[in-house]
Amino acid sequence: LRRGTQAFAAVASVAAIGVLSWSLAAEVYAAEGERLASRQIARNLPAPYDWVDRATNGGTVVILGQKIADPIGVYLTEFFNPSVTKVWSLDGTAPGPGAILTPDLAAVDGTLTPSPETDYALALNGVELQAPIVTRNGGATLYRIGGQPIRLASGYTGLYTDGWMADTAAYTRYDVSRDGPGFAVVTLSRERWCPHDKPGGATVRIGPVGIGPDKQPGIAEVTQSKTGIVHACEAIGFNLAVPPGPWRVEVSIEPTFVPRELDPSRSDARELGAVFETHFSPLFGG
Repeated sequence: LRRGTQAFAAVASVAAIGVLSWSLAAEVYAAEGERLASRQIARNLPAPYDWVDRATNGGTVVILGQKIADPIGVYLTEFFNPSVTKVWSLDGTAPGPGAILTPDLAAVDGTLTPSPETDYALALNGVELQAPIVTRNGGATLYRIGGQPIRLASGYTGLYTDGWMADTAAYTRYDVSRDGPGFAVVTLSRERWCPHDKPGGATVRIGPVGIGPDKQPGIAEVTQSKTGIVHACEAIGFNLAVPPGPWRVEVSIEPTFVPRELDPSRSDARELGAVFETHFSPLFGG
């Protein structure tokens, strides 16, 4: 095409419009990407994003979590809070790279080893510590540990983030300083699962905390054991006398069920036993 002709002008106009449209589309996609990224941050991190740094005033922090299925929240917490120097987990789910670790149980009172040697500990996903609470934000709790070893107060193992267990799970209670005699009240529920029933045989055991060869908690000696059947749409409960000192409840369920196999309209392909909860009930009320 020759310059100056109507055809050339038309083609040039179309090309210009195309370039402009492409540029506008790129800007729209970029803006949409930024908007989605902002939403992701807001979904994974409580505001203000630097709340840990504000609360610690420059002190060092170790994150201690469990069941970290989505590491985005941890990454964002590290990014916005330079005071976070270590990321640990109780179950090996701490995301790398960086100073990640799964500490061992050093004593039945909940003391972990090694010590993080940080000023604070940020506990995630239900981890509870024996230490003064500085502040809470969302599902995270900031504790002051003053460079000392971490001491757990209590904790579950073997649970998904929605409270369901598979075939085995446990609850360990390390801090019994205010408990006295009483009972461990255990609830196993399939109330969230109806109506397709596949009965599961449950065994619940309790005993004092021991430390296994793997340096993880276990039951030193079973002091009481009970059994029952858990059905769809129902919950069952157990009361077990707690032994003196720190104690642990272990639960096993056989068989488990897979929601998708019992109901093809469900997408959940996990092996599920029951929703497992435990709390302490004092003998004389309170």
